[in-house]
Amino acid sequence: MRSLEENFRTSSSACTDRTNVFGLRAVQERDRRRRDERRYLVKTGQAASCGTSWTVGGSQREGERMVKQNEKLILRAFNAESEAAIANVS
Repeated sequence: MRSLEENFRTSSSACTDRTNVFGLRAVQERDRRRRDERRYLVKTGQAASCGTSWTVGGSQREGERMVKQNEKLILRAFNAESEAAIANVS
């Protein structure tokens, strides 16, 4: 039978293991997978989309360029808002 002191030492050493506090490793791994997925979506052009084709001054190519610029702007704004929300939680 273990003494109370041995139980305390065992439980306190488990609490001070900073690599696994509250499942930190699992959370970090999940975040890494999500980050990789987001990168893939951005690289493949699937992160944001516009279902309407535009023309600018009668040019389809300029319309596509405008849509890509707006998609970049939307993603940057979303990322900034996400980072701000995360900063408020930490």
